[in-house]
Amino acid sequence: MDPVLVKYIILTGIVFFSYTAQTISGFGSTVIAVTLGAQLFPLHVLIPALVMLDLLLNGFLSLKYYTYIDARLLFLRIIPFMLTGTVAGLLLFSILAGPVLKTILGLLVMALSVWGLLTFYRKSGRPLIPIYQKGFFLLGGIVHGMYASGGPVIVYAAVRLGLDKTTFRAVLTALWTLLSAVMTGFYIVQGQWRVESGRFVLFLLPAVLLGLWLGELLHHKTEERQFRLFIYILLFLAGAALV
Repeated sequence: MDPVLVKYIILTGIVFFSYTAQTISGFGSTVIAVTLGAQLFPLHVLIPALVMLDLLLNGFLSLKYYTYIDARLLFLRIIPFMLTGTVAGLLLFSILAGPVLKTILGLLVMALSVWGLLTFYRKSGRPLIPIYQKGFFLLGGIVHGMYASGGPVIVYAAVRLGLDKTTFRAVLTALWTLLSAVMTGFYIVQGQWRVESGRFVLFLLPAVLLGLWLGELLHHKTEERQFRLFIYILLFLAGAALV
């Protein structure tokens, strides 16, 4: 079998898994797909395609669950800091070279996965103090702008807000929709959107739709705590492989 075709088939499986996870929990799609997909294809082609797919998936979920979105929280406490960080991250992404970007991405994902595991076992019901909240949202924006994968940082801060499961997912999907739209526009204006990225979108869209269907089915049936534990462990191993 053609080695390139084998890579595409593997990437399709990765995308199916990652977007199923995203639909279940409200985060995880791009960070999983980018981390594992970077083993197969260049980041400068892969990331714009995954951001477009993220826009389609989260846009649909945001419209479907818009009544659960806490607009005041989203637009006053999260988005201003996330957008500022995202712009800074996009500029850094344009400057850094491919091999350097891969190494930094691997180290970053390893650190975030360890961080996620620590917070997984040491959950605190108290919200973060405002200055720390703003700092995490700003950092999450920088990570998201560079790697389209700021989810773990944002999730850590958002989970300390005391939201119920459905509102938590609705706020995150609305946030990812807005950021993905901004990043897609940036890629197009900067000439970073390539023909290969468009091909990725068309090839991977069926896997995203299947992941959306399965994720919705499992959202109310799966014990999310154990699922997230598996994601953090997988991210650590994938990050180590990149390094």
